[in-house]
Amino acid sequence: MDFVVKLNFIIDSQIFEVVRFDPAHGGVHKDVLRPDGKKEYIRLFHYLSFKQGVDLAINDIEEHWEFYIERFKKWLNEEKK
Repeated sequence: MDFVVKLNFIIDSQIFEVVRFDPAHGGVHKDVLRPDGKKEYIRLFHYLSFKQGVDLAINDIEEHWEFYIERFKKWLNEEKK
């Protein structure tokens, strides 16, 4: 069983991945992505089952999506300078 839970942000018809949870590379983890697609950081949750990982991902994004989007917009503006 695999899963991906992610927060996307669309600007001018361009889709950006902002946060992504998946079980690739040996266990559940969270990738925080910059506008250029590079990973800002990775947080590991290898101790979680896939179901627990999906639940964590959904709850995290529901609770923090505004913060993630605002930070992403800040990074986007910094890259444009």
